[in-house]
Amino acid sequence: MSHPEWVLAFHQKNQEIKKIQNKYYLYEVSSYYHKDKKKTVKKSGKYLGRITKDGVVNKENKESFALPCVVSVKEFGASDLILSFLTKEQTLLERFFPQQAQQLLCCIVFRLLYQSSFKQMPWHLESSYLSERYAAVNMGSRAMTEMLQVVGKQREVIASVMRELCGGGRNFIDRQHTYYHTIRSKFVGTSRL
Repeated sequence: MSHPEWVLAFHQKNQEIKKIQNKYYLYEVSSYYHKDKKKTVKKSGKYLGRITKDGVVNKENKESFALPCVVSVKEFGASDLILSFLTKEQTLLERFFPQQAQQLLCCIVFRLLYQSSFKQMPWHLESSYLSERYAAVNMGSRAMTEMLQVVGKQREVIASVMRELCGGGRNFIDRQHTYYHTIRSKFVGTSRL
């Protein structure tokens, strides 16, 4: 059986290369004369290691060949789709709330995707690619409290953002997911209470 050149480069005298499931292994080999069969018989010996392109990996040097084992699986598709629809809102938040814009965007995405409470948002951030896109965002309870206090005290700025989002009209959205339209400051519509 022929082996690739990079495998044969690690072959030495009294050693044998074995291919098992598309991986190459190196073993000591010896031979002895079998009197009954009247011929020389090969005998595989001690396992010396697995052959890779970088060298022979065995128990003694395994750490030096260790591949990075840090694997991160995070949600990407839904968050990225929502952010692609929120370009206008993202621009407005960055203009009016530059310090809190990324935190607010994360809150928007997690509320839309998971109907998440603020308490669960750190977990959603950790399992979302947004934690890499917005690496500086802190969604811990203290950071969220501070953000809500800072944003909540800026009522006029919030009204300006909402006016720009609604095109200058007087449209309101309440927490019951019911859409309202105002005419001369009088509410028209019903709420699902």
